[in-house]
Amino acid sequence: MNRIIDLTTGTVTVERSPDARGRTLHLVDIENLSGGPRRTPDEHLAAYRTYERRAEVRPGDHVVVAACGLVMDALAFRLPPGISVRKANGVDGADRALLSVDTPERIAQRYERLVIGSGDGGFLGLAHAAQALGVHVVMLSGRGRRSVVLSGKGFGIRTLGPLDHELGLIV
Repeated sequence: MNRIIDLTTGTVTVERSPDARGRTLHLVDIENLSGGPRRTPDEHLAAYRTYERRAEVRPGDHVVVAACGLVMDALAFRLPPGISVRKANGVDGADRALLSVDTPERIAQRYERLVIGSGDGGFLGLAHAAQALGVHVVMLSGRGRRSVVLSGKGFGIRTLGPLDHELGLIV
């Protein structure tokens, strides 16, 4: 992998694949966005649909959604085609599954943008490392749940806001 260092600013980037132009990696902790594992499958799906809109998911993007087994069993076949799903049980299971998707270096090679659909502070290291390699990072938290460690770190930070079904939109 070729790293590029701007000697005037100290900025380190990696050489991107030509296919990376305009491409985004979305790491989505659906339980965090919907308000927890006890939400209904319709509420989880509404949270994903709202995420799609707020995160500006485009054709060619790579979307990975993680949740506990019970949530994912009810949700997986209701998500749009082409989405990668990860079942992950236990404390911070979805976070761990999403953090293991790829390294910051490979993310920088393959994507221009990283959107993390979670407000958990456990994503801070990945977000910082990807940002340091020239990736534009956006943190999108759900239902007012964002760790204070994420604020003021130079990320584009958004909140999910009302879910599409709460606005009367079709899900």
